[in-house]
Amino acid sequence: MGKKRESPQTRDILLDKNENKYGPSPKCMKVLRSLHKSCLSDYTRDDNRGLRHLLAERFDVAVEQVLLGYGAEDILKQIFELALGPSQTVLLPSHGWYYYDQLCDVRKLEKHTYLMYRHGRQFLYDYESLLEQFVTLRPRLTVVCSPNNPTGSTFAPGHFESVLLSSHPEQVLLYDQAYAGFASGEQPPISRWLQIYGNLIVLGTFSKYYALAGARIGFALVSKGLPEKLGLTERLLGFSQVLEQLAIAALDSDKYYRSVAKKTRRDRTKLIEKINSLPGFVAFDSEANFFLAEYPPHARELLTEELAKRHLKIKFITDAPAFRNMVRISIGKQEHTALLVGALDAVARRMALRRHVLRTINAMVLRRAIVAVSKAPRVPVSLLNRYVIRGVPVTLVTAAVRKVLGQECSPGQRLPS
Repeated sequence: MGKKRESPQTRDILLDKNENKYGPSPKCMKVLRSLHKSCLSDYTRDDNRGLRHLLAERFDVAVEQVLLGYGAEDILKQIFELALGPSQTVLLPSHGWYYYDQLCDVRKLEKHTYLMYRHGRQFLYDYESLLEQFVTLRPRLTVVCSPNNPTGSTFAPGHFESVLLSSHPEQVLLYDQAYAGFASGEQPPISRWLQIYGNLIVLGTFSKYYALAGARIGFALVSKGLPEKLGLTERLLGFSQVLEQLAIAALDSDKYYRSVAKKTRRDRTKLIEKINSLPGFVAFDSEANFFLAEYPPHARELLTEELAKRHLKIKFITDAPAFRNMVRISIGKQEHTALLVGALDAVARRMALRRHVLRTINAMVLRRAIVAVSKAPRVPVSLLNRYVIRGVPVTLVTAAVRKVLGQECSPGQRLPS
């Protein structure tokens, strides 16, 4: 047997792009080992009906309602390029995937956002605000992502149907389900929606739940007649036969992927609880294979150092003011979770040590302040300010003076002798 080849990736453990680190199912790997050479040399002759038929069965729609693409990104780009004319209006979530914004900017579309807001340890959709804007603006395209990237929030199916009910035929709704396999709440009635409403696109991918991000396989389920209306067409020479075989094997591996999703949800809960136990940190609820966490600014250096020691890489969000001092952490395998917990424990220990040192220093400075103040015949403001500048809060200095001298003082006030 030949020597097993190492992954072309670096030795870093990459938890920054929401990949599924458990990898594809054994059936997918078997497909790769046993591919017939015609899968590479020949075009598909049946319009990839094998995969489209399986997806149609899975979601209870007609085969003609299934479109394939090279990743959900590919289909998303087609929708923006083919279905939207210049200056048409698009409605996006205020805290969503930056790629939606990029597509709007490239196409010079009129972009509006509906509100998502922070509520405790959650990011929530403002459904009333969305519905009001949807009715008032009548955008050509409205994007809803559930679970949402990067907040992990879900959009309640009942509220989404309210939007569908309020729509006009020319208004297209895009329901991005890239992370759907990891959610545990109410499942949206996609089949029923696609039968009733003529303006819906449901976007799916094999990149996340099925761990085939490197293969780039995406799909869309669309209302009947909508592809022709928008100018979305199948590819002239079909879709990759290799990717089709991989996707079919993945769809035939339910038991494997359910097990992976269960582990992912368990580790997600474990990490969120761990982070929420750290002083100053907040981890937000999530229904995806990642979650968002806020760190205190002074902890960034410690966090970066401890992650680097363990070759862990997470996403520090630096280009979006709404996510200032936040990271998005993808859930890896259980051993990755253990490493991450170790890094967080180390950060907690170092922060505790730092607080102890600061308290000690502050106590030393405070003692000196008390001595200096108590010996002074009069206490000028400059003396108080000196100790304030050294890190002792003014309230402590004034309280100390009050305690030692039994006199009132405050910054800007000259004390009597």
